[in-house]
Amino acid sequence: MTYRVHSLAASLRFQPSSAGLSGPSPRAGFLHGRSWARYGLRALAVGTLWGLAQTASAKDLVAVDFEPPVIEMQSVCAPRLSDEQIEDRWKSWDRKTLAGRNAEEVRGDMRRLMEVDAAEWKPVYARVIALLPQIDPSFDADKQLFETIAMRVAAGEAAAVKSEGLVRKALDTPGAKLPHNQRRLGEYLVSGQGIDKDRMRGIGLLVEAARGGDAQALLTLADFQNRGVALPNWTVDPQMTIMLGFAAQVGAMNPTICDRVINIARAYNNGELVQPDYALAEKWYRFAADLGDGNAAYAVAEMHLRSEKIKKNNEVMLKYLHQAAKNGSPSVLIALGRLYEEGALIGQDLGKAEALYDQAAASGARGALVRQALFLEKRADVNPGYKPRFEAALTHLLARDDAPGWAYARAGQMALERKGRWAGQDEALAMWEKGVALGDAEAIRGRARVAMSLNDKMDTFYSGVDDLIFAVEQMGKTGAVRELVDAHLCLAPQGPLPEQADYWSSMADPAALGASETLTAVLGRVEEAQVPDLPREIARKVMAHAQDVLPASPQLADLATLATNPALSDAEQAYWTRVAGLLQVAAPQSVQDYVTLLQPRLLMQFAQLYPASADTPALLLALAQQGNGVAMEALMTADPAHYPDEASVLAAFDDVIRDRGDFDASLLALAHAAPEDQALWLRHAKSEMACIFPQARELAMVAGRVHNTAALKHWIAVSEALARHEKPWARTQIADLYAIFKDQLGEDAALTAQQMYLAAYEAGDRTAIMRLLPKVEKPGKPGFDPARAAELYVALAQRSDGAGLSDVVARINGAEPAVKRAIGDRIDPRALYLRAAEAGDTFAMYQYAALTRDKARTPADIADAELWLGRAAEGGNVDAMIDQARSLAFGITGTPDPDAARGWLVKAAALGNEEASGLLNSMQLGKVPMQ
Repeated sequence: MTYRVHSLAASLRFQPSSAGLSGPSPRAGFLHGRSWARYGLRALAVGTLWGLAQTASAKDLVAVDFEPPVIEMQSVCAPRLSDEQIEDRWKSWDRKTLAGRNAEEVRGDMRRLMEVDAAEWKPVYARVIALLPQIDPSFDADKQLFETIAMRVAAGEAAAVKSEGLVRKALDTPGAKLPHNQRRLGEYLVSGQGIDKDRMRGIGLLVEAARGGDAQALLTLADFQNRGVALPNWTVDPQMTIMLGFAAQVGAMNPTICDRVINIARAYNNGELVQPDYALAEKWYRFAADLGDGNAAYAVAEMHLRSEKIKKNNEVMLKYLHQAAKNGSPSVLIALGRLYEEGALIGQDLGKAEALYDQAAASGARGALVRQALFLEKRADVNPGYKPRFEAALTHLLARDDAPGWAYARAGQMALERKGRWAGQDEALAMWEKGVALGDAEAIRGRARVAMSLNDKMDTFYSGVDDLIFAVEQMGKTGAVRELVDAHLCLAPQGPLPEQADYWSSMADPAALGASETLTAVLGRVEEAQVPDLPREIARKVMAHAQDVLPASPQLADLATLATNPALSDAEQAYWTRVAGLLQVAAPQSVQDYVTLLQPRLLMQFAQLYPASADTPALLLALAQQGNGVAMEALMTADPAHYPDEASVLAAFDDVIRDRGDFDASLLALAHAAPEDQALWLRHAKSEMACIFPQARELAMVAGRVHNTAALKHWIAVSEALARHEKPWARTQIADLYAIFKDQLGEDAALTAQQMYLAAYEAGDRTAIMRLLPKVEKPGKPGFDPARAAELYVALAQRSDGAGLSDVVARINGAEPAVKRAIGDRIDPRALYLRAAEAGDTFAMYQYAALTRDKARTPADIADAELWLGRAAEGGNVDAMIDQARSLAFGITGTPDPDAARGWLVKAAALGNEEASGLLNSMQLGKVPMQ
């Protein structure tokens, strides 16, 4: 049976019920909401909680057509505060007086705060109960007793309430006759909270409360009826019971009416107590919205936006979106801002999203400040102009006592960026400590890095390791796995600790260790428009490919043109599209602006690839001022007038290096440091290194040059640990360290070097052969061994390519006769030259042509020789040009062609070849000025 009620609501509208109930104000979550128990309609949960009956299924729910009354709308609803706003205003209360406050508002605040954290707010609530008579003369002893019982039960003290007999005492008070207290007492008896359970007596009190017009009691009885609970002395059918309850909920025209009717809207929307009726839900939300409730306005707009349960009406949607933005609580403004930010249900409008977040943040609510900061951080990633706004928002958020841990992590990083990695370290560490106390993984990682890199004590190191392990095990931070591997190899004071590093490496996803990382994967890890920081090798490849298509001496602005260059891969075009977008938004006016916008590693690659670019000197200077050591050293070449040597560079950038010097800058300082300062620069370099073999080896090299033997040995050991996963060339480079610093490393160093060269050779390294040959190919040396030298030369030829093959032949030609005899015909110089020629070596082309011509037996041999001679000449080999000219002049392979011959001689002479100039004169073809 379906009841349609309109006139009933109208007839009862704004007549206060005897209960006078309003309930606490609901929070956000308007289409689905939370349990009605939170908002004053506890009937929806009592059947289950008290074990009176099975939960009512959807088919058991009654259909009730209860429409909002038709009235002249006016804005009467009080603005709804968030829990955070309520907490803020009570945290500052002096607990001395309630003067100037509204009693009902105070009681509503206390109930909400008890639901937030009963243990924290119970002392405040107890003090409020004691002081309420100051502002509510009717708040007598009976009311204090009932309020105290409610407070203590909410705080989990039902057992104590029972032992003290407070509910029994309340049953004997005059106030026990009031409907809302009858309902409270009935609930205690039915649930057995604070008193022995007596269901029948409790239900009897609920019936009395319902007869007295208590909305919650009426709806509780309706829920019992839906569940099949017997209700003595209650013969009203469920539909009418619900209508009476809803009518009582509408109640009086006062500032809390919207809270009450939103409960009715939720009931229809969620199918709680009544069968779902989305059209009625929308009407009740609109009723509340038209009375001035911004949260209800958002609920209406969201129903039309999603159009899953009702037919979409754009006019209605836009009207209530506007109203929600005007009157909504911070949580509604945030929800509305997300709609505009994400653009899924409505068109994306970041400007509107920003304005809504700002409006919400103006309330000071924690959630609003958090959302504003996160939004501005994301915007700053694609438009650096937002960075000051993000920093300001973060500062406001951190001014709260309950700022989230991630905010401290960001603040620590900002301190390093603002002051420098060394000058800002104390401030960063203080921020990270606060973040660590809140369990933030990024703060934990920041603190761990400092603890492990700038302290030489193993217990401090292991404290940092524990932090990283927590980040991995508790928070799933895969980046921390990479840091654990690096820490055991590069940061352990008594390291390296390869076994521990291998353990953590085995626990990691290969992607977390950077294995087989691609540009596409890097782009996929950040927001769509954000320009990611590229890993070292990817940045090198990206710029190398850019060099293939950029002008010979480009400017930084030319980087934007790469976005649409079809010669680049799709991933590279996607990357440069993001760069172009960033540059378009930020509109850089100077080289310094580019340094602010783009990744230093990428810009350093640009400077190294294009030393002649007009932007390069200023670019290097700007990067050097950021603490970039590679840029500092490059200034000696780019601007030798101001930076003639390392001493002048150190003098110019001493403060910069001390405040923010990176790995290479720290090594530069170490190379010129007094012995007492070396430990500082070693720590700085260790902290900034990438824990890769080339940097560990470089640290060892500089330590050896400044005669810091302990550091030299340590970093050689680290290099060896890192070389385990490198190709054989790494062993050769470690052997070089033993050879160069054998006097510091002890009497076994030379033998160690030789053994490592041998191991690298056997593993396939070409350079190791070059280190071994001098020991066996020179007569008079203790190790002279022609057979061994021949073996090495054969291996050298096999492992060489390009120009290296020509060098092998040249070296063999200069070898000792005994070595040549040992080589015999095991190496064919002509075959080596052909391999090199095919790889593009013009010298090898010429040599192959000459050898082929000298041994030619057939016309095909001669043609082959002329082919490669021509290629060598075209490639710029002057000897080939001259031979080609002779061939053409005298018609060696065909009809003489003096003009073509002269052309080749002119080209050779223009390259500075005196023989070509002389031949031109002898041929009386005109003198070519020598260059």
